[in-house]
Amino acid sequence: MTLLQDIQDAAAGDVPIEVLLRKMLLLANRLGNDDVARWARAELAGYFNVEDAEVPQYRRRAVAIVGVVSNGYAEREMPLPPDMFHERVREMLSMYRFNQGVSELERMAAAEGDYTRVLWPRQLVDFFQEQVSDGWQFTQITYLIQHATITQVLAAIRTRALEFAMQIEHEDPNAGDDRPASDAVPQEQVSHVFNTTIYGGTNNIAMAGHDATATSSLPTAAQFNAAAAELKALGVAEGDIEELRGAVMADAAEAQGSSEPMKFGPRVRGWLGRLALSSAEAGATDLTTGAAAVVLKHLGA
Repeated sequence: MTLLQDIQDAAAGDVPIEVLLRKMLLLANRLGNDDVARWARAELAGYFNVEDAEVPQYRRRAVAIVGVVSNGYAEREMPLPPDMFHERVREMLSMYRFNQGVSELERMAAAEGDYTRVLWPRQLVDFFQEQVSDGWQFTQITYLIQHATITQVLAAIRTRALEFAMQIEHEDPNAGDDRPASDAVPQEQVSHVFNTTIYGGTNNIAMAGHDATATSSLPTAAQFNAAAAELKALGVAEGDIEELRGAVMADAAEAQGSSEPMKFGPRVRGWLGRLALSSAEAGATDLTTGAAAVVLKHLGA
């Protein structure tokens, strides 16, 4: 049995996904393709633990959101439909990014009950609170994630590994066998198959798990100073804040003349991605979400 056949059997059967992804790592090594290796590592370790890894589209799902609100005398839980969010942040807030590694996803899917609750960071709750002025205060907001949705994400990973192996086998049935690298499928073809089967034809995915709309004009000094003060309070280093200043201004200047809203440009996405990696290493995984909310609040138009 070839490695490609082994992967197909594992993906189509009930072999643990971790085992399947390790086989994909072996295939990536034999094909000499870094994209496949980076994807497999990110699926194993999570998308906040692997350098340059970005949360792909199939890991972003619309989930229910509920909030606990208080008027000072009583508390109640209420659903928060997407229409409650401002249009420019609706997708960012209502689509949950599954950035966990596959073993954690499997643990979540196997938990008791039908749902898993994931709390919003306090900074994001405060950001949303500013859009509500009916006298109610949100004490917490929670993603209510159906376990069936997590199972769908896991199934999507299996399907992508299966389709990739099938397409590479179509190019060369013996690709991935232990043989000289000169006999491997051309890298351009491997990359084409990878982008088509793993990312559905594009690689347009969100850095650090967040989409955000960018302004097409340069922010004022007051706007940036307000953002800088909140970022500093969150624990973002002054050097990182100054780096963000340059990134925001460069992206905004590049967007001058555009009549359409644009996503945060590559410099701000890169800044958020680097912050996500350093925060994960320091064990402060909520910092990136809070920083994204601050940037959006003060600099997102």
